[in-house]
Amino acid sequence: MDRWVALVGARGLTSSAACVVDCGTAVTVDALSADGEFLGGAVFPGLRLLRDSLVQGTAGIPATEGDATDCLARSTADGVAAGTLFGLAGAVERLIDEYRRTLGETTRVFLTGGDAPALAARLRAAHTPVPDLVLKGLARIADTL
Repeated sequence: MDRWVALVGARGLTSSAACVVDCGTAVTVDALSADGEFLGGAVFPGLRLLRDSLVQGTAGIPATEGDATDCLARSTADGVAAGTLFGLAGAVERLIDEYRRTLGETTRVFLTGGDAPALAARLRAAHTPVPDLVLKGLARIADTL
């Protein structure tokens, strides 16, 4: 439901094609045509799930917070933090590139969700942070009732 409501919020911010990246427990990257049609999207684990899966599925990786500021990490904790953040940013950028190939280079990218600030710091693709995008979508829906 959050995916749909975030797209409604994005539509209220632009009449052009849009890509909504919602960075929460899961990361969703959804495409909206300039005509307002939902075209689909991708869903994959968010930062916490990625990090937790490494701790749970790999022997010897402790459940400690690391520093993700540099991808040349010198400790395991920093390597997990950097690897998951830089990897997530790379996956999101790949999807944005694919969507822009399909929808056009003027596709607007909106970034929302709890981990959006961490991801925004690593994205090269132009984007607009909208921390309350789901609430904006709910307000648009409420206005139609």
